[in-house]
Amino acid sequence: MILDAIENLGADQQEITVAAVVAEAQLSRSSFYSQFSELGDVAVQLVRETRSRVYEALEANPGSSAPRVAIRALIAEFDERRLLYRAVLGGSSSMQTARSICEVLIEWVYRDISRVSPAGGPALNTATFFAAGVFGVLTNWVLSEDPDSPEEIELQIFTLLPAWLDEVFGTD
Repeated sequence: MILDAIENLGADQQEITVAAVVAEAQLSRSSFYSQFSELGDVAVQLVRETRSRVYEALEANPGSSAPRVAIRALIAEFDERRLLYRAVLGGSSSMQTARSICEVLIEWVYRDISRVSPAGGPALNTATFFAAGVFGVLTNWVLSEDPDSPEEIELQIFTLLPAWLDEVFGTD
């Protein structure tokens, strides 16, 4: 019900706050707080769910480029719930939420990068570099008053990725 309420508020271009979410969901604040400690926790959960869907998609299509599938899924997630991410990344609790989302992305990237990081490059630092960079671009995008299209953001991110990722993972 909480996620449905967020979807409805976003579709109506309404501000997304805990108060608005519980009103839309017709829940008490305690019901919300029994599942999440803050609105940012919802965003972190949604990024984790996106990661799970990407893993499933990659298992079903093993020839796909993992970085490209992941980035496309993240862009779609941030685009679909732009107002939620805008609220949590531009609000007072944004630092902890940003850190938590970035940690999820680092874990996600590390899973594959640890196998293919260039010689001499520590895998955790490489994963952190990519995850933080992509997350920074996505954060700027959702906070922008005049955002580029999802396709333009995808192109910008792919342009920034090193060629060796496609060499290792292949392209789709």
